[in-house]
Amino acid sequence: MANNKILVAGSLNMDQIVRVPRIPALGETLLGAGSLKLVPGGKGANQAVAMARLGAPVAMAGRVGNDPFGERLLSSLRSDNVDTGLIVVDQEEASGVAFIFLAPDGNNAIVVAGGANMRVGQDSVQSSTIFEAIAQAQALVLQLEIPLETVILFIAAAHKGGVPVVLNLAPGQPLSKEVMRQLEVLIVNETEASL
Repeated sequence: MANNKILVAGSLNMDQIVRVPRIPALGETLLGAGSLKLVPGGKGANQAVAMARLGAPVAMAGRVGNDPFGERLLSSLRSDNVDTGLIVVDQEEASGVAFIFLAPDGNNAIVVAGGANMRVGQDSVQSSTIFEAIAQAQALVLQLEIPLETVILFIAAAHKGGVPVVLNLAPGQPLSKEVMRQLEVLIVNETEASL
């Protein structure tokens, strides 16, 4: 499945975007500008699509719900030639969603309801399949919108097999030095760099 491909293991979310005049204060209600936009996303899916659009062979490992958002997320990846064979359709959890408030100056506030993303690698069948794919991958690309313990296990497996690991440290949280030493590339923004 991920044989000689870049493997992205991570989140798939249906982004729900509202343009606002500014980021609301706590307890404040603002009227958004225009309509709600539904856009396939998630840090993992966005990484996979970006690399596929640049011509890289990419496989995505993740989890979506058995719902219209899950169907749309899978369809979107397939339309960009991302191999979706490692994505499980979860029968119990809904697809992940991100609520994004976007201000005119480019600032945003994002809240993610992880849904099925929080079960990536949590069952033995999906885990063993992903570990096999990691061993055959050109590189492993991760972020932290799936369970941290799963990310750490995937990093260790890739490192042990000599597969380079790229980690987008988002949402930001501290990692041990042992884990950090196993990364080839670490991607952070200003907030994440301060951890």
